[in-house]
Amino acid sequence: MAVIDKIAPYIKSTKKHDFWDTQPVPKVSEKLEEFKDGPIKVMKLEDIRKEPLPLPKGYEWTEVDLIDDN
Repeated sequence: MAVIDKIAPYIKSTKKHDFWDTQPVPKVSEKLEEFKDGPIKVMKLEDIRKEPLPLPKGYEWTEVDLIDDN
């Protein structure tokens, strides 16, 4: 059971949400039939781009090593 299904009875679903009603997310009043955990898109390693996409000026890509404490 999804979290939204658990809390939905406690939330007034008649309330209008100007922001959230325009977003691509489940609505409080929606009953989610099924939720599948996993990747959004399955790709082969050779199909993944070698170079990252360019970022707007002032931003840079950073690599994070979750194993290294430094």
